[in-house]
Amino acid sequence: MAKTVRMKNLYEILGLSPKAEFWEIRAAYRARAKEVHPDAGGSNEAFSEVVLAYEILSDDHRRKQYDETGSVDDQGKVILSGAVMIVEGLINGLIQREDAKYVDAVNLMCADISSALRSKIANVDALEKRKHALMDLKDRFRNQSSEKNVLHDILDRKIEALGNAFGAERLAIAQLNVALSILRRYEFVRESRMHEKPVGFVDVSAFGRPVDPLLNTEEFTSKEG
Repeated sequence: MAKTVRMKNLYEILGLSPKAEFWEIRAAYRARAKEVHPDAGGSNEAFSEVVLAYEILSDDHRRKQYDETGSVDDQGKVILSGAVMIVEGLINGLIQREDAKYVDAVNLMCADISSALRSKIANVDALEKRKHALMDLKDRFRNQSSEKNVLHDILDRKIEALGNAFGAERLAIAQLNVALSILRRYEFVRESRMHEKPVGFVDVSAFGRPVDPLLNTEEFTSKEG
């Protein structure tokens, strides 16, 4: 049985009315997330609350359950554990690099997460448009008999499948955001490459015998001739 928790009112966290439309929820989430993000001086706890509020209220099924019971599934632990797994995966990739101690590891991992976030957000936007298109299509099929509306049932299944994919992507976005906030608490002390060659250095030995820079090669060549 899923564990449920009671917390602050989700609508109040986002500064919304219980009658808020989806677009209002999304806009409020984006604005509030910027305000409470750890990078903006907020706390991880406040940021996690905002993420959770959005995850619940932007999902029709979970929002209905919350409105009826005032409780939510304990997704906070799911988000955090997923975020830790993401960070662990990035660390596993980092330790495979021979030059790991010479690079800015934190910035590299944050860049990887930011790239993944852009991809997930694009997926969510595409799924959202697809879901609304199917809902619009469903409304256009009017059953002229008293029999069961088969076309509605088919489209409902497709809409539900899109909703599940939509929820999975939003969860991934929440986990990536928390993983990013975890990494940004740290700085990485790089080791200098003591034997790095200066910019513009040319290894003349690569062209054959050693060359004495004080030797006038043109004069030497003319004497030999």
